[in-house]
Formats: sequence, C-alpha cells, structure tokens
Amino acid sequence: MGGDLKKIQVTGQYLIEIWKAVGMNLEGGQVEFLWSSEEINSRAHEYWPLVMDIARRNKLPRIVRCCQIMGRSEQDELSAAQIFYPCMQCADIFFLKADICQLGMDQRKVNVLAREYCDDIKRKNKPIILSHHMLPGLQEGQEKMSKSDPSSSIYMEDEEANVNLKIKKAFCPPKVVEKNPCLEYIKYIIFPWFNEFTVERKPENGGDKTYKNFKDLAGDYESGELHPGDLKPALAKALNQILQPVRDHFNTDPKAKDLLKRVKLLITDIVNESHVLLLIRAEYCHIMHPNHRQSKSVPLDVEQICGPHVQVSILEMKGHVRVASESSRKPIAERVSQKAARDTSYPRQLIFLEIQYEHPPNFVVCSDFDHALATTCIQHAASREGPNR
Repeated sequence: MGGDLKKIQVTGQYLIEIWKAVGMNLEGGQVEFLWSSEEINSRAHEYWPLVMDIARRNKLPRIVRCCQIMGRSEQDELSAAQIFYPCMQCADIFFLKADICQLGMDQRKVNVLAREYCDDIKRKNKPIILSHHMLPGLQEGQEKMSKSDPSSSIYMEDEEANVNLKIKKAFCPPKVVEKNPCLEYIKYIIFPWFNEFTVERKPENGGDKTYKNFKDLAGDYESGELHPGDLKPALAKALNQILQPVRDHFNTDPKAKDLLKRVKLLITDIVNESHVLLLIRAEYCHIMHPNHRQSKSVPLDVEQICGPHVQVSILEMKGHVRVASESSRKPIAERVSQKAARDTSYPRQLIFLEIQYEHPPNFVVCSDFDHALATTCIQHAASREGPNR
C-alpha cells in the first residue's frame, strides 16, 4: 500500500468484514482489533526505544535474513525502511504484550529473533510462537499462494465460477500426494471445516465415496483409485460452500460492499504509484527496436484470469515505445529514460500488453515485467464496465 495508512486501514477494515462473514463473533468484547499506528502514536516514547534496542543488539546480516517476512530474499536490494522493518515487527510482540504469536511459517525468522532477544535481555517468559501451515499456490512449483497472482489463490470473495475454474486448472498430478496443492487444500481446509470429504462419481468410476480422514483419501489417491477428475469438482464444491456466506455478506451488507469496491480500486492506485506498470489508452501502438522491429509472444492464461471474452497479447522487446497518442507516449518514455539515467544497471526493457475488448482497447505498458502484477492489473481492468474500462 506504499506506506499509506489510510489505504492500509481500508484493507484492515475489509479483513474484519471477512472474519465477520466466516463466523467470528465480535459481540461482547470477545475480540478486540488494535491498529498498530494508533498504539505506536499513543506510546511512541515506549515503542521506539524498544525498536532501537532490538536493532543495536543484532548485526545487519541477522536482520537481513529476516526480510523474507516481506517476501524479499537476502539477495534483493533492500531499502533502509525494509531493513528496519524486522526490528519493528519484533518490537510489536513485546509492545503489545502478546503471550501467543500466531503467524505463518514465512514469519518464523522474526519470531526466532524475538525469542533470541529475550535471551539477550535475560527475560525468562518468552512469547509462545504458533506458526500455521502455509498453503501452496495452485500452480506447479509455487510454495505459497500469492496475493498478486490471481491464478495461484482462492480469494474469499471469489465467485463460484472463478473457484471452479481455478481448481479445474490447478496443478494436481495423478497418484502424487506430496506437494499437491489440491490435496493440501483438502487436508488443511476441508477436513478441519467439515470433518469429512465427499467425492461424487459415476457408478462406473466407483460411485460416491465419503472420506472421514485425510489418510484414507491420500491412500486412494496415491493408488489411483481416486482420480483428479473426480477430486477437483468435489474440492471446488466444498470450497464454494465455505465461501458462500462471505459472498452473501459482501453482496448484501452496504459497508462490506463499499469496502470491497474500495479495496479493488486500490489495485490501480498501487500500480500507478509503484511506477512498475503504467495504464494508458491509445488507438494504436507499435514498438520500435533501435535497429528493427522485434516482438515475442508470451503465453498468458487469460481465460483463467478474466474469462474467455478477453484476449491478451504480450509483446516483449528491447528499445523504445511509440504510441500514436503523444500524451500517452511521452510520460512512458520519460519515466523509463529518467530511471535508466539514474541507474545504469536498469534494464531498458518494456513489456507491452494489449487487452482487446468490444470497445476501444486498453493498453498496459510496464518496465521490469512482473507477470503476477500484470495479471492482477489485467483482472482489474477486465472487471470494469463500460467503454472506458
């Protein structure tokens, strides 16, 4: 969210609506939500000395190793703020007087940092760390779901058709249990929720079968008795049962509906502010290589992203962008040339995406092409209505 507290709070309010929709009881003071910004601002004289004490007790390499909590690796070029962030997250545990910290496995390094800090200051009561399992992405080789890659994740407000399509195209090799995202969903979501899993099959394929535990299901799948073609529809059906109350809430509750709309609009804001992608409109666009025209088609599963009615073609090139509209062309060329002038290692590479509708086409041009982020933008553009989408 670019550090914008207003946008972060909108997203936080949206998440609260999600939790309400799935059954979290917020009545009677059983659950209290704290906004870190408010807590820090009200007790800054306590918070910042704690952050600085954690920072001074750790060497830079130790802190850099914690940066995976932000989706970064030790090899990435980090800003000073990103390097400082693990110290702040570690401080939150003590500042908020948390007895139990429930976070994902990708946050474990900063949790260990907090426990090591207890050793440094001779504190006996260390925070209890509960690290929950990370669901893998739905595509092959994805260790975890990505919020920026719609095809890898099931979103809480996804429509039934979207869930069906994502599960249908998910990686699910026959007779393979390990690192199978569909089986992970069943093990960690479906069984804890329903305590059983029913597969509906034709009589010639073995007929319907209800599993009471994951071990039996995994055994049938590994032996080949249970086929992905039967497992996937059953998984999609179960997920849709869980998600339907969330859809109903966001369709009927005015506050929730408004928050969802505002969160979706933030996607475009993030894109524009990051300078990674520039959304423009033009009647015609072509790319000129310094020596010759060059284009390379890159496959993109557009049907999975935004439906079969949208066609996307991607052209990859090294050189310049020329757009018929002068107002559209200048900002792009200037941004790229300015960044290249500041950083000689900056790749002079642009990616051009043309999204074809029945209406005049939209164009997306980006530097440092990020497939996941581009996918998010395409999905957002496809969801807009009217000729100006």
